[in-house]
Amino acid sequence: MLNNHKIILPENFYSASPFQMPSAMQARLDSVGKDNFVFCKFKIDNLNFISAFERTRDNIWKCFILGEAFLFSPKIPNAGQLLQYLHKVTNQLNAAGLYFPHVNINSPHYQLLRSASNILQQERLPSPTIDWYTDGVDFINVLRQRSKQRAVRSWNKFERSLEVGVLTGTDAVDALANIERRTWKFSSKQSMHHRDHQLDFYSNWLLSGNLTMQVALDASYPVAYRLDCRVGDVVYALKYSYDDNYKKFSPGYYLLTKGIYGLWQSRGVKTIDLWGSPDLLKNHISTHQYGRTDFFWPSCSLGRQFLLERAQHDHKLSDAVQSDNGLKSVFNQATGTDNG
Repeated sequence: MLNNHKIILPENFYSASPFQMPSAMQARLDSVGKDNFVFCKFKIDNLNFISAFERTRDNIWKCFILGEAFLFSPKIPNAGQLLQYLHKVTNQLNAAGLYFPHVNINSPHYQLLRSASNILQQERLPSPTIDWYTDGVDFINVLRQRSKQRAVRSWNKFERSLEVGVLTGTDAVDALANIERRTWKFSSKQSMHHRDHQLDFYSNWLLSGNLTMQVALDASYPVAYRLDCRVGDVVYALKYSYDDNYKKFSPGYYLLTKGIYGLWQSRGVKTIDLWGSPDLLKNHISTHQYGRTDFFWPSCSLGRQFLLERAQHDHKLSDAVQSDNGLKSVFNQATGTDNG
């Protein structure tokens, strides 16, 4: 087990999730501190087995690598090797349980965790995606046709008053903090300023250079952002938000449609992963979705309660989306339980 100040992965480890990147793990370690974040590496039967965990309530440790859960080399472990790893991590952390959130059901990690004995699982809301095989041309054309020109009118209204750009370094960090402070999420205590060191985490990650921030600008003043991370031929649109004072220009809609098209067309991208639970906007623009499941090991009453809370949270989100109320109606009533 490593619990130091610098995370380095061997080059032969394959990354399929943004959260498998060393820069992401380093950013999280720097934001929450080494007492609350551990990088766990064990060798089991000549197999290198790696993950990262963050302390949550009741001494439950949450896997940081969303979607994929592990890194391993040179091959996928079997159920017995996974069980050895879970025991080693639990013993080292003196953990009440290990929580693996939002595991992609198309990932080999999903089948691996399902094979573990004495494990709990809970289906979560799916994550929407956009098919980008035609460099986004079909995506934009379908939006135009489906909306009966409402999309075009919305884009034109945006472009008459605002423009788009890309920010890096401290300019990006400052824009993130300022926009998050002016979104509806701030008064509902759902902004990055209030949730699990998110502002520090994404700021650190931006400074690493491995995130792309596209922004909407009023002159040179950032009023909305979208954070992207590219892994292979997939672009993950991890976060987006906007200043409520500019809501009439629909900057979130613009950045997730024409903005993302302008940035990622003709760059070899095959999929845009809209990352996280569905909302009204994501449902409107997505072409596909994939299932996600939470796992908790070992099975216990604490784990069952932990997963039940997340299922209840998803139920509220789903009801809000289906009733066209939007997520704001949920978070104005109660705080959320997780990030996806």
